Amino acid sequence: MWTDLSSRLIDTAKSTLGLTRGGNKSFKELWWWNQEVQTTIQEKKAFYKIWYKSKNPNDKSRYKKPKRLATKAVARAKSMAYNDIWKEYFQELLNFNTHILYLDEHSLCQNLVQLIIEQEIITCLKHMKNNKARGPDDIPIESLKA
Repeated sequence: MWTDLSSRLIDTAKSTLGLTRGGNKSFKELWWWNQEVQTTIQEKKAFYKIWYKSKNPNDKSRYKKPKRLATKAVARAKSMAYNDIWKEYFQELLNFNTHILYLDEHSLCQNLVQLIIEQEIITCLKHMKNNKARGPDDIPIESLKA
């Protein structure tokens, strides 16, 4: 039960969030970048170069509008990309077909081990503290509580 839960959590997190190689934290992911963002950033850069060369206050005021438009385009693109990811994630999460394996009474070792019930797991999770070191399964407690 536990290995199945941990492997599903890790696989879901990897497929949804992806993996990073670590290293330089200033690396910016651009998977959400689209054509609208590309054109507005190019326009903003062109106006910035004009203002940078001239240092004219009028050129600076002309640069501010493309800068605002570029910021809005980036925010819109990121929002749409994240919405698509979450929509796909929840569709996969809520619309999957599972085959539940039911064991008959004869196949279980009766009276040797009691089955773990859901309420026991919930109670244990409530008593666990947040922000503690991960166990050998490498799953943080916060993700199990969520």
